[in-house]
Parts: sequence; C-alpha cells; structure tokens
Amino acid sequence: MDSDFYRTELNRVFHQLLPQRKSCLVKGLPGSGKSMFLEHIKSGYLEKLQNAEKYKVELVDFADRLVPSAKAAAAKVKILEDLEIDSADKNQEGIIAIYLFDNINRALAKSEIYDSSFFQNLREYQDSRNLIYVITLGESLPDTLQDVDWEEIQLGGVSEEDVSRFVRGELGAAFSSNDVATLLRVAGHYPFFLVAGIEEVKDQLERSQGEFRIHEEELEKRLVRKEIKRYGTLWKSLGKEEQGILQILSTGRQVPKGNSNLLNTLRENGLVSDNMNSTFSTAFDRFVRECTESAPLKQHGRLRASLLYWDRGRTLVAMLILLMVYSIAIPVLVILGAERPNVSNFALGFFFCFAVLLVIYILQNWLEHRPK
Repeated sequence: MDSDFYRTELNRVFHQLLPQRKSCLVKGLPGSGKSMFLEHIKSGYLEKLQNAEKYKVELVDFADRLVPSAKAAAAKVKILEDLEIDSADKNQEGIIAIYLFDNINRALAKSEIYDSSFFQNLREYQDSRNLIYVITLGESLPDTLQDVDWEEIQLGGVSEEDVSRFVRGELGAAFSSNDVATLLRVAGHYPFFLVAGIEEVKDQLERSQGEFRIHEEELEKRLVRKEIKRYGTLWKSLGKEEQGILQILSTGRQVPKGNSNLLNTLRENGLVSDNMNSTFSTAFDRFVRECTESAPLKQHGRLRASLLYWDRGRTLVAMLILLMVYSIAIPVLVILGAERPNVSNFALGFFFCFAVLLVIYILQNWLEHRPK
C-alpha cells in the first residue's frame, strides 16, 4: 500500500532501517500522523520489504489497552508471552518480528499495570536480533529504554505536493486549486487535522447547491469545535515560551527580535509557516485566540500580559455593569438616609474603578490594532 503522507520517511524505514534490524523512534507533536505512520508500516511491509515472508508485524496500541484493569493486565501478559517467543533464537525459522508500539506514553500513565518491570522486559527482549521495535513517542521515553540505539524519525507537516494529491484524491480532480489552498490555509499540513478538514469540506459539499466554494470562516469554526480536544492536547504539549510565540502569531503580530531560535524550532516541528510569520493553520489561530480570551496572554517583548487578561468585549461589559450598579446604588443610599460623605466616597470609588477599566480598554484596543 502506498502512503499519501511521509513517503520519504517510510522509504527510509522500509529500505534502510528495517533491513538493518534497527529499532526506530517516531517523534512528532499530536496530530502529526504518528499512528497513521505505523498503520502504513503494518499494511505496506509485504509490498515494500524484500523477503517480506521473513518478517511478521505486530501493532500494539496502548491507548486501546487502557481499559478495565483486569483486561489490561491480561493484554500485558499476552504481549510479554509473544515477545518471549519471537525473541528466542529458535523462533519460527528465523522470522524477524517487528513490533509497532503506539501511544506508549499512555502505558506509562497506567503504571499499576505497565510497571517498570514491564519496560525492563521490553528492553531485555530488544537485545534479540529477531526483534525490531518501532515506537511512537509523544513525550518522554521510559527510562529502561533510553539506552537502546534508536534511529529517530521526525514527523512534521507534510509537503504541499503530497497534500494536493491527497486532497484531489479525496474530493475529486474538479476541486479547484484555490479551494485546495483555502483548505490548507485553514486546516494546515498536519495529517490528522487535514483529514478532519476534508471531512468538514465534504459536509459543505453535500449541503451546497450549484457551484461550490469553501466557506473559510465556517470551516474554521467547525474544525475548532470538532477537534478542540486534539488542539488542546497539542497546546498542552508546548512550553510556555512556545505558547507565547504562537499567541503573538495568532493575532497577526510580529514576534519580537531575539526569538529566532525558538521560531526555527517551531518551524521544524511544523507549527509555524516557512516564512515564520504565521502558525500552521488559521483554525489553530482561532483556537489560540479563543483560549486566550479567558486567560492571560503571556507574550514576549514589551507586551504586558495583565492588559490582555480579558478581551475588549469583557472589559466593556464590566464597565456597563459598573454603571448599572452605580445608577441603582446611589438612589438606594439616598433613600436609606446615608450621610452625604458616605455617598460621596461611594461615588469617588465608582469613578476610580470606571477610570481604570476605561484605561485598560483603551490599551487593549491599542495592543490589538497597533502597527506591526
């Protein structure tokens, strides 16, 4: 089976690493297609590997094994039994077993089942020349597997040529180049989000009448609603400084000087465009902006996070609420016979709070519309 994404990386696995019996770490941020990558190895090895009959492939997805403890424990025992058989020197006429471990970090979270001894067994079996591991890694590698001589495969955004071919294959050759460009701008080059974007476009196609054009803003909103958990996982996997850079880019601002190394890292990971003046997709921009409406915007340079704790709309609402409280409280105080100094002090307190909110609103407006 031919892959629509990561052809270069898959060819390296099939033609270099597996024939040399080298174990691989597949790295990439959430949504970069790590699980899809393993699926292509499993489905494509018979066609791609020379002497494929000498190989067997087992795909172990630890996400599927995070079920009730009794079932997970039985699955663990089965994995170790299979590894023991496949690693033995006398195993089925020298057949090489390729174990594809997906979501191994999920196993770390189930430590009462997949404890240190389990990973120690994985490490010991890996010394066998009859076993090859291919592991997807979203976070840190278990300590007992650190000293394995891993070959690393880094997954980021896929090429525009591969994306265009895939999109046209899914949506038809009549899908215009402008629509392809719009889809890529909204969904980005990450396989998971791109596939989700294509599904949304198919829904738009079904609802459209006559000539079809992608509604960009609608596609953004629907994609964010559909994949908010996945975007959230991606966001939480980043450090504070990386989040700060992406927050600046999501609002169309220029990143302050002195952040070139961080920008390059984000670009290499596929989170920032090649020209480094925008994030990987406008849907992700919308997600970031919506996140920061209710949280401090921690930016670099001279921007003050405290000024953007609320967006301008919420500041305006606070000012209106303050006015309503004042308009009700003053007559009530007079009716209750409050002394004039108390009424005056209340009025002064109100005007002070209102002035502070007004200054914040003006500064927020300047920050949002200041020249780049």
